[in-house]
Amino acid sequence: MSILYIKSSLSPFSPTGLPLAVTRSLGLPLLHKVYCGSTHDAKLFPKVIPALIDRWLKLSRGAGKIILVFDKGNNSHPNLELLEKRPEVSFICSLVPSQHKDLLRVDFSNYQDLPLPAESGEEEPLKAYRTQKEVFGANRTVVVTYNAALYRKKCYSQQKHLEKAQAALEEVNWAKVKKPSQKVQLLLAHYRVQGLLKVTLPQKSHHKVRTANNWYRIYRHRRLFFGKTILFTDRDELSTDEIVSLYRGKNTVEDYFKRMHDPTSISFTPMYHWTDQKIRVHAFICVLGLLLLRLLEFKASVDKKTLMSIPALLEELSDIKEAIVLQGDMSTSCMISHCSSVQKKLAQTYGLERVAEQLGEQPTRLRILWGGSPQPSIARFGRLAFPKLGKVTTRVLLGRNSHGCPV
Repeated sequence: MSILYIKSSLSPFSPTGLPLAVTRSLGLPLLHKVYCGSTHDAKLFPKVIPALIDRWLKLSRGAGKIILVFDKGNNSHPNLELLEKRPEVSFICSLVPSQHKDLLRVDFSNYQDLPLPAESGEEEPLKAYRTQKEVFGANRTVVVTYNAALYRKKCYSQQKHLEKAQAALEEVNWAKVKKPSQKVQLLLAHYRVQGLLKVTLPQKSHHKVRTANNWYRIYRHRRLFFGKTILFTDRDELSTDEIVSLYRGKNTVEDYFKRMHDPTSISFTPMYHWTDQKIRVHAFICVLGLLLLRLLEFKASVDKKTLMSIPALLEELSDIKEAIVLQGDMSTSCMISHCSSVQKKLAQTYGLERVAEQLGEQPTRLRILWGGSPQPSIARFGRLAFPKLGKVTTRVLLGRNSHGCPV
C-alpha cells in the first residue's frame, strides 16, 4: 500500500502553484505538476490529481493500492465521486469544522486517548472520538481529534488578535471617517474577531472608541473549534490510530513548502521566469533539490551522532571549507579546514574523500588535515598572499595558531 500526501499550493498570492506528492515511508517528493496559482484547489483537483495518480501507478508498476491524504481545501462532492470511480485509490481528508458543529459538541467523556508519539509542543496525549456519519452523500468513518497544546496555542493567538484589533480601533481618527460602522466591520474582519468584540463608537470627536470582549461568544468559539480536527475516510477497516497517524504525516509536505520559501536553501519564489517552459524547469530543479536534501537527511539519520534537521545539517556542511595555500616556493596546494567530530562523521557518511578524488585533489590530504598537523609553510600564508593589504589577523586553523586572510 502506497501513501501519497497531496499539497496543491504554495501561497494564495503566488502566481504559480505546485502540487507535491510525497511518500510516507521516507518522505520523498517524487511527483509534482505546475499550474496557474489563481486556480482554486477544489477546481484543480480533477485536473491534476488523476494525472499524478496515473504517473505514480506507472512508476510503481501498479503495485498495491494508494491512499491519498489531503486537506479540506480539496474536498468536494465531485472530487470524491472522481476518487470513487478508481478502486485502487482511497483517501483520508479533513472537514470544515463550522459545517459539522454536531461533531464539535460531543462531550469530552466520549473521547479516548491515542497511543501516538507526541509532536512538538504536545504535553497531554492526543484524544479522539470515532463515529459514522453521512459525508458528501455517503456513509464515512469520521474521527474528531483534540489536541490540548493546539488549543492553548489558538487561545493565545486569538487573544493577540483581540489586542491588536482594540489598538487599531483606538488609532483611527473617527472624526474623519464617513462610514464608521463599515470601518469597524473591516477592522474586525481583518483581525478575524467578528462577533467577539463589542465596539461603541464615540459620540463626539474628542471621545475615544470603547471596546469590550464578548466573553460568552469567545468561550463558546474556543470550546467548539479550538484544538479540534475532523477527519473522514473511506477505509473503515483502519484503526483510529492509523487514520490519525496517516493524516499527521501531512506535516512533512507543509515543511517542504516552508523550505521552498527559505532563500538560504531552496527558493521557489521569487521566480524570475515568464515562459511556461522555464517555469517548469525551475520547479523541477526545486523539487529535485528537496529530494536531495531529504536523502541527505535520511542518510545522516542512520547514526545518532549525525541525527539532525535539514537546517542544522546544511550549517554543518557549509562549515567544511577548502582553502588554497600558497607555499614558500610559490606553489599552491588545496587543504580542508579544521572539522569537528560531527563534520568528520558527515564527511565519512557522504564519502567526501571520494568526491575530492573525482575533482582531481589528493584524498590523503583530507585524512591528514582531519587529525594531523598543518604544514610549516601555512604560517606564511597571509604574508605571501597579501603583502600589502591591511592587517593580517591571527586565526585558529587545524588546532594551531596561524595567519589568516586580512580583514
